[in-house]
Amino acid sequence: MSYKLAEINEALRSDPKAFLDECDRQYAEKVQRTAKTIAKQVERCPIVLLSGPSGSGKTTTAMKIAEALAEHGIQSQSLSMDNYYKTY
Repeated sequence: MSYKLAEINEALRSDPKAFLDECDRQYAEKVQRTAKTIAKQVERCPIVLLSGPSGSGKTTTAMKIAEALAEHGIQSQSLSMDNYYKTY
C-alpha cells in the first residue's frame, strides 16, 4: 500500500505507533514475498541485485531477505558496495 503525504501526516499525528507498526508489517510481508519469489527462481536466476540511494535501506533489506531465504533452506552471500572499495 502506498500513502499520500497528507495520509502519512494524519496517521503520525493521530496514532504514530499504530502507523509505524503497520509500516513494519507491510515491509516484513514484502521481504517474505520477495524471498519466496527468489526461492522459486534460484536455479534460473541465482543472483539478485538491490539498488537505491545511500541510506535507503539496501543493506538492511538484503540481510532480511537473506534471513527469509535461510528459512527456505537457501544459503546466500551479500556484497555491500559500502565494503567493496579499498580504504587507505
